Amino acid sequence: MAKNYIFLVLLCVFSLSGYAQQLVITNVVDGSCGNTSKFVELYVSGTVDLNNYKLVRRSNAGTWADDGVDIDLSAFNTRTDEFIYLIRDLATLNTEFPNENISDSNSEVSDDISHNGNDSYRLVEIAGDVVIDQFGGDTDGTGETWEYSDSWGSRNNDVGPNPVFTESEWTFHGVDVLDTEGDCNGADPLENTVTTIGEYSNVNLATQTFHKNLKISLYPNPVTSGFLTIETPSNTLTKIEIFNVLGKRVLIENNPADKIDVSLLKSGVYIVSVGIGEENIYKRIIIK
Repeated sequence: MAKNYIFLVLLCVFSLSGYAQQLVITNVVDGSCGNTSKFVELYVSGTVDLNNYKLVRRSNAGTWADDGVDIDLSAFNTRTDEFIYLIRDLATLNTEFPNENISDSNSEVSDDISHNGNDSYRLVEIAGDVVIDQFGGDTDGTGETWEYSDSWGSRNNDVGPNPVFTESEWTFHGVDVLDTEGDCNGADPLENTVTTIGEYSNVNLATQTFHKNLKISLYPNPVTSGFLTIETPSNTLTKIEIFNVLGKRVLIENNPADKIDVSLLKSGVYIVSVGIGEENIYKRIIIK
């Protein structure tokens, strides 16, 4: 129990540190009008340069590394405090969501928004290939509690982003709930059922103090050579701690060098606490 509590506290702190990225996946919709009604909603808090990020889709039983499809976000350029949309067809969404103000100015069409209800998405910071947020698990979602076929998943308020998919942060509205819904099926527009579009809010994004000036890089990630390099803006690296997914500290170094030997750690996902002066920044790494 103590280990689980430690991990939950650590994960919470780690998630809050991710807020510095200010980009969150908020809705993923698998509409009932075929591909044209599929879309992903993101929320931009503060001012974010989307040239620095990408969306990645993982399909079916594929892996992120081998089968992930990169979706370019650079066309959005810099955005401030708004919802943006990756879509397949604007005309369909204007018919199905006439009051949601999805337009040319806040959406981009991509044929790679082709998810089924068992697929996952990640937001990734391109520099360092760092996962910022994740929707859906790491395996085929068919039959899982997060499946959203002919349905949708919506982010709960006041949580996110989180680089580790945490189902309790989401609401999944039931497989096939949209099966007969929508103007395309002779029923009311989808917005009468999908009522979470443009509704996400997060007080933590507005009030959290971010370490915007503490830029660090951890590489390679995944770690394949047995050594993890840590780059910081100055020589103020005071402590490195690495925790496994149970919250157990598996490595600690005080006043470390910029290259850490992790060759004794087993393959898996870890959280690294980087001490810089009196601050700590948390990063997720994978060791292979």
